[in-house]
Amino acid sequence: MKKRKNKRGRHAVLSAKRSYKDTLFRMLFREPDRLLALFNAVNGTNYQEPEDLEIVTLENAIYMNMKNDLAFLIDSHLSLYEHQSTYNPNMPLRILFYATKEYQKLIKDDSLYTSSQIKIPIPHFVVFYNGEQRMPERKILKLSEAYEKTVRHPELELFVTMLNINEGCNED
Repeated sequence: MKKRKNKRGRHAVLSAKRSYKDTLFRMLFREPDRLLALFNAVNGTNYQEPEDLEIVTLENAIYMNMKNDLAFLIDSHLSLYEHQSTYNPNMPLRILFYATKEYQKLIKDDSLYTSSQIKIPIPHFVVFYNGEQRMPERKILKLSEAYEKTVRHPELELFVTMLNINEGCNED
């Protein structure tokens, strides 16, 4: 690591910018064949046709200074994939905002006030973590953990699977 003097004349350790890792993740998996391979690895599936995958990432849409990494549809599933180089316990809340925007975009032509039910894709949320903080290989983050009080049966719940992708973790 390089060291550089800060304004007070002290040395500060410089680290890799997190945005570079995010950009690399987005660049690598914006190709449908690579994204399909990642989806298959995460879900234990064997889809073969990248054309079956529709990328629906909210491009250039920053919501509350947050941008989602990858969103796509395949076989009636909506997957939102995020890359994080720092642990963020707020991911379920962030993903709730992303999912809401994605669903709004997907059903924009349908009326919520019709007498027939609108069918929506099944959501699946994954965070790929490669930060320096020690984390388990797999962790389930819950929206209900952010509630000010513990609720036995929350009326709104959202689960996010965090996969540690550091060396030696989740190699399959």
